[in-house]
Amino acid sequence: MKIQSKALAAALALLPAACATVGTAPVTGNGATAGTNLIPRNAIFGNPERAGGQLSPDGKYVSFLAPLDGVLNVWVVERGKPLTEARALTREKVRPIRSYAWAANASDIVFANDKGGDENFLYYAVNAATGVERTLTDFKGVRVVTYGASLSRPDEVVIGINNRDKA
Repeated sequence: MKIQSKALAAALALLPAACATVGTAPVTGNGATAGTNLIPRNAIFGNPERAGGQLSPDGKYVSFLAPLDGVLNVWVVERGKPLTEARALTREKVRPIRSYAWAANASDIVFANDKGGDENFLYYAVNAATGVERTLTDFKGVRVVTYGASLSRPDEVVIGINNRDKA
């Protein structure tokens, strides 16, 4: 106990000096101290160039998230082709798609997304070959969560919805 108390007392004794050093640096208009290079906000909070890469279950496609007009969408390209030939499968304009998964049927990509920022996520599927998007759940004010899928039932996904109790 005495060793910890001495260490704590020593640390507390240094604290005023450290605070005084930080407090005396001149501050610029953007809140940074003079001579400090800030990391641009976009480098930390902006969209990645590409994220969430996945291979389709049959190995035919490579998919990933990337911005389309500034909003994260799902992109796909045939395996072996350059990423410059990728095409956007989704066309979200407001709310970014944060995560997605390949359905076990290797034809569809499924994802949950909220429309308008209400955090009530609906479930969607988009066909990788045709780009046709389908709304799989169409409940107002209901949140959808993916629980799982099975290779033995490739056209089905187990989801949970809070349509009985919104809490």
